[in-house]
Amino acid sequence: MEIALVDTPAQASPPDGIGIPQSLSEALRYYANPDRATRAFSAIRWPNGIECPRCHSREKHSYVSTRHIWKCKSCRKQFSPKAGTIFEDSPIGLGKWFTAVWMVANDQKRVTSYRLHQTVGVTQTTAQFMLRRIRLAMQAGHSRVSDL
Repeated sequence: MEIALVDTPAQASPPDGIGIPQSLSEALRYYANPDRATRAFSAIRWPNGIECPRCHSREKHSYVSTRHIWKCKSCRKQFSPKAGTIFEDSPIGLGKWFTAVWMVANDQKRVTSYRLHQTVGVTQTTAQFMLRRIRLAMQAGHSRVSDL
């Protein structure tokens, strides 16, 4: 099990320096790596440094790369960057979520659950669930599950 201490958002961002994907094929390739997707989302969610959602500590946290989670040094609880967001309680990986969000945000045509199902590689029922959460969050301007 590999554990790394992370202190700053720069350390949590993708190491390859690639910017935001500009096309669907780039998004599919970019977010296919679970570590890259987790670190990219962590950098977006915590721009001022990793913060434990339970105790709000900003001390150094350890990253468990095999499980894509953080461990708080203060309260000793494990947490995911998905906690408290629209991605919470979803077994779907961040890579698939990011690709779906990218599709909905950047497509001029309306994204259907069937198209999402084909592109992202999830069942159509899962694609409907994902679209519902993404559209509610975009419509309401919220990013947390508790806000929906």
